[in-house]
Amino acid sequence: MHARRPEADRGRGAASHVAAALLLALMAWLADSSTARKSPTFDETSHLVSGLSFWRTGDFRLDPESGAFPQLWVALPAWLGGAAAPEFSGRLWQQGEDWALAHELFYRVGNDPERLLRGARRMVLLLTLGLGALVYAWAFRLHGAAGGLVSLWLYAFCPNLLAHGRLATADMAQAAFFLLCLAAFARLLRQVDAPRIAACGAAAGLLMLSKFGGLLVWPVFGVLAALRALSPVPLRVGWPRSGPVEGAARRLAVLTAALAGVAAVAAAAIWAAYGFSYRARGPDHEFNWPRVEATPGLLPAAVLAARDRRLLPEPWLYGLGYTHWSTLERVAFLRGERSTTGWWWYFPYALAVKTPLATLALWALAAGVGLAGWRRGPRRAAWDPLPRTAPLWTLLVLYWAFSLGSQINIGLRHLLPTLPPAMILAGSAARLGRRPVGAVALALLLAGTAVASWSVRPHYLAFFNAAAGGPAEGPRLLIDSNLDWGQDLPGLADWLAAERARGEAAPCYLSYFGSALPEHHGVSCRRLPGFFDAFRSREPGPLEPGLYAVSATMLQALHLPPAVRGAWTPEREARWRELRRLVAEEDAAGRRDWTPLREAHELYRFARLLSWLREREPDARIGWSLLVYRLEAGDLAAALEGPLAEPGGR
Repeated sequence: MHARRPEADRGRGAASHVAAALLLALMAWLADSSTARKSPTFDETSHLVSGLSFWRTGDFRLDPESGAFPQLWVALPAWLGGAAAPEFSGRLWQQGEDWALAHELFYRVGNDPERLLRGARRMVLLLTLGLGALVYAWAFRLHGAAGGLVSLWLYAFCPNLLAHGRLATADMAQAAFFLLCLAAFARLLRQVDAPRIAACGAAAGLLMLSKFGGLLVWPVFGVLAALRALSPVPLRVGWPRSGPVEGAARRLAVLTAALAGVAAVAAAAIWAAYGFSYRARGPDHEFNWPRVEATPGLLPAAVLAARDRRLLPEPWLYGLGYTHWSTLERVAFLRGERSTTGWWWYFPYALAVKTPLATLALWALAAGVGLAGWRRGPRRAAWDPLPRTAPLWTLLVLYWAFSLGSQINIGLRHLLPTLPPAMILAGSAARLGRRPVGAVALALLLAGTAVASWSVRPHYLAFFNAAAGGPAEGPRLLIDSNLDWGQDLPGLADWLAAERARGEAAPCYLSYFGSALPEHHGVSCRRLPGFFDAFRSREPGPLEPGLYAVSATMLQALHLPPAVRGAWTPEREARWRELRRLVAEEDAAGRRDWTPLREAHELYRFARLLSWLREREPDARIGWSLLVYRLEAGDLAAALEGPLAEPGGR
């Protein structure tokens, strides 16, 4: 299952470790400095206020569907620094309104939002760097010094890891603890003893507390345990001098008992995170259990059974049940199509277009090198079904099998746990460097990865490779956290200020997909419908010639009410013309109050405008996620009254 490190690598070890430290320092700078002019992304404000409420009150009612550990982790600087908190009492608190409380934390109670966010993001960056160190160490063990550096290079310059490794969300915590679980279990498969069971259980507990997708680690453990039972390599129990366990059946029994111990430690870690309290919330709040109870399937039934027996804390169980319920239908976008149940090819496509082409080529070469090495390998008396790379391959296969059937098609970030294992395996491409031609090819591909990543800096979230057309094509391919997560308000403010300085006096309009407050970030535009309409004034009024800034996600009409969601249709066109007539009659009669009729009119007007804008190139792109259109009177007339290029199409 493991081999001695080559003598040559031992000699180069110190230099390799120094180079790895420098690479991680460079990654830290690339990630941290790129957030200087970025507003909070969609989930960050909610994570931060939830974590702060956990520290301040010991009550876990807010945002139970997200992992408790990442929320506690990112809120630690705010808690230790004495940040002002919203009132954790009253109506918003009793109803668990995390988004409204997050709005207060950032913009209403006197905090410095940039300072709050900077501290939270750096906490995640620490996890990202720790994960990078683990990637390097594992690849170093498998492939030697050169292989370790190749793997770490791919990790440090990966635009997707740079994008999410600096955000105060749960995604990098899940990726880090998945790999840590694998490493701990790989040690346990070599020797079963109490310290290794405890270490693996603690890692699994942290994974379970990060995101509920971490439950996939248990089938991974099960498959690896079965393969280990069949392996002819001796399995030691207890301390190093203990004798090996003979026979597949006995090995499987020992490993099953070890897995039970791992599960017990993980459960204890979950209980500890919630203060060993079942309710872990005040008596003034009730979770919405009826929707979990009404959800069919084995998982909801298991959650309800565990709830009835109080096997785990209620907030954790409810979060698991709610997450399952919320993923049964989720609006998603892919290459102009919209769906509530997703596509099996969503994640393969997302990986193909959001990974640098040089990285894809290196993965392919590494696979070829690995296959060639396996064919040339020495013949063994007994076949070992558990090679050293088995933990990595097992995670990749099972995670991808689950992802292909997933209905939550909202971002490549849900594949982040698969990227570090793939990069570790890619370290085998370092063998190409043993020959001059291979060394040149390897150097060019590594340079290509770095150049592709640098080309989109600091807008890492918007990366699309050259074959996909680059980030400019992003809004037509993938949206949401693949491109537009609400991060570019400061960039829009800078652009608008430059336009005003050049004499631009036309009004600006904004449709924003995100949880930040545009006005705080210097964007004073009239608000069009967006995702969080609760935070904008709603007043009837005409659309005038001016600058129209639209988030790429809003452009696709994905998050509008069902009546106007998605492509414009002849039926919607007929309803729009009727609404125009009815509102004109009210205007003529002097009735201009905000009414359901005017609300419908606004939504249909906005949806028709979006349909027209989708056929037009923007006049400016802000961080690739906000598209700005300069519309004259004739443009507005065409957008709202003229024929559309493809009714019912885009």
